[in-house]
Amino acid sequence: RHILRECTYLPDPAARIWTNNHVRARFRASDRDFAPSLLDARREKWLEDARRAVLYCRRANDGDPKPLKRILMMTYGRIGKRKHLLLRTLQQPDRSTAPDGDGPFKIEGKNQLEFRISPRFKMLQALTTSQVNNTFYVMDKPSSYSPPHVTTRIPSKNMWGRDMPRRRVKNSARKWYAGLLNFILPPLPIKEWERLEGLATGTLKWDGPVPRRSRRNALPSPLTARDLKAFVRKSPIDLGGQESKTPMNITGRIMRRLWADVFSQCPKMTFDVEEGVWRVAW
Repeated sequence: RHILRECTYLPDPAARIWTNNHVRARFRASDRDFAPSLLDARREKWLEDARRAVLYCRRANDGDPKPLKRILMMTYGRIGKRKHLLLRTLQQPDRSTAPDGDGPFKIEGKNQLEFRISPRFKMLQALTTSQVNNTFYVMDKPSSYSPPHVTTRIPSKNMWGRDMPRRRVKNSARKWYAGLLNFILPPLPIKEWERLEGLATGTLKWDGPVPRRSRRNALPSPLTARDLKAFVRKSPIDLGGQESKTPMNITGRIMRRLWADVFSQCPKMTFDVEEGVWRVAW
């Protein structure tokens, strides 16, 4: 209940809906029958994760840009579970092409085996090529970060001059393909993309942060063993209903900056009927 209550105060309407559904799904997934010996150990971990989730959402509602941006990234599918759900659309093969296998396909060369995205997946192929040619993705990456290659080459012979084992070739191709999918930023639905564009540019009016409802009793919740340990370590104590010590006012300027940062990583894909190709706009 504490997590769901904090979700209702998030400044982004889409984030409020997504986090509410995400939290409910996580709790329902953990509602299974476990052995009594495992249940006690798992319960402690679940409670600790729940406490961290409450504090994380509270920090976002208090204006901390780091957790707030991460929640927005998860809401709009730049990271997390929704990103993998959006990637499923890109992994559907094109029906107009002849089948030649799923995923990356192999081109046998003289000394190397080359793997690349199959022509059956035109949408995935166009998005990958467009994203590699843009440099926006390095904003939040370290200076040593380098994007994966569109193709990968594996030697056809090992150091003893024998044919490369099939399992090693398969594992190398799967590792490259998994890294490529992790690098790709899937497109948002058109309506959601246009709404995020309006919020980032300021053309769409933002209703402002949700005001907090006053609690019936202003007394803090009873101290627990965890609070006593924090007191011994001379660290801040979580008193349940109290706010963060350093809250920030969430203004429209701050939210537009965060929305613009997320929007810069959201492509828009449209199909050109005349030329029969996918167009990608960032």
